[in-house]
Amino acid sequence: MNFKLPIRDKLLRFLGPTRMIALSFVLVILVGSFLLWLPFSQNPGMRASYLNSLFVATSATCVTGLMPFAVIDQYNLIGQTVIIFLMQIGGLGLMSLLALFLTLMRRKLNFSEKKMLQDSLNKNDADNIPNFLKSIFRYTFIFEAIGMVLLALRFIPEYGLTQGLYNSVFLSVSAFCNAGLDNLTRSSLMAYATDPLINFT
Repeated sequence: MNFKLPIRDKLLRFLGPTRMIALSFVLVILVGSFLLWLPFSQNPGMRASYLNSLFVATSATCVTGLMPFAVIDQYNLIGQTVIIFLMQIGGLGLMSLLALFLTLMRRKLNFSEKKMLQDSLNKNDADNIPNFLKSIFRYTFIFEAIGMVLLALRFIPEYGLTQGLYNSVFLSVSAFCNAGLDNLTRSSLMAYATDPLINFT
């Protein structure tokens, strides 16, 4: 009977929800570190070792705010975008993202998946998880959008429309997910230490 179970159910039964959640973070970190290590993610003339790329991916995913170098010095637009996704996944959780995707595809979550999500979301029960997830994502993106708009009021005049908006998105995601990373300058946000708009946002 067991051989008829889908692979995801077999994995859940074998590993359990807690190990699956931990494994999902390891998977995200490994994929992110590989993408950050590739030359197309780095600025011309810059070549971070795989160990440094692994450190950056771990820091972004686990939202620790630690970096061996300035993001702006090391990574181009592609690398910075990878970091944005790592911060977002770290803040929301890969399992939550996958569950939302399955929900939007109109596939019902089975008991094992609900149990895993209950653990990852620190929820007391498994009731109404799809709606709970939708609320989390809805409010996350609403608050990140508000943060982006407020930051854009400062960054667009300073960096121009495209770069200003991009910097606003990066910093808004980083702030909401408590990642502590920025893509501005080597001195991070020191230039804005007395700026009420940036600090309030």
